[in-house]
Amino acid sequence: MIISHKLKYIYIAMPKTGSRSMRRWLAKHYDGKDLLLCHDWKIPPEYYSYFIFTLVRNPYNRCLSRFRFEAKGKNFIEYMKNLIHLRDHPEIVNFETPEQCMTQKQYILKSKIKKVLYLEHLAGIKELPFVKEPLPAFLHLNKTTIHPGRFLNKLSQEEEQAIWEYCAEDFDFLGYARMTFPGRSYLDKPREKKTHI
Repeated sequence: MIISHKLKYIYIAMPKTGSRSMRRWLAKHYDGKDLLLCHDWKIPPEYYSYFIFTLVRNPYNRCLSRFRFEAKGKNFIEYMKNLIHLRDHPEIVNFETPEQCMTQKQYILKSKIKKVLYLEHLAGIKELPFVKEPLPAFLHLNKTTIHPGRFLNKLSQEEEQAIWEYCAEDFDFLGYARMTFPGRSYLDKPREKKTHI
């Protein structure tokens, strides 16, 4: 979580959504300071009046990124089933889940987000009330983002179904489209990509 008392904003940093890049950008250009833990969502009541925003990511890319970060070399289907189990644990329903298991929708609803930015459309960053022109470059070294049209080449039907089962509410709530994949297994090496706005 990043805060600026001067500019009166709070950024909720969801895991695997470009949060490290956003935290650095805010710290460098917009008086951003760490508040609580990196991926914390529990905003202290005295800051409820601040402008609260977050960054979301295509659920397919987010799941693949999480898998590569947390469980590389393990079975993808088993990894996703474990996330589904943790998500469905009663503590999650009561909004006491560990941050790594929460869906993006859970983060947004729990932290009273006022603005959602999309990693795939970073031009939306200009809509933040404290951002002024000229806009500082937002560099994001992204090793796991796959263009949605290329998911056919990356996921088996079973893998896509596992992501859907975990993230169905994110697709619906955030307006991402579900793809249909007759495709192959996702295993190839991630490519480095820099996203600029």
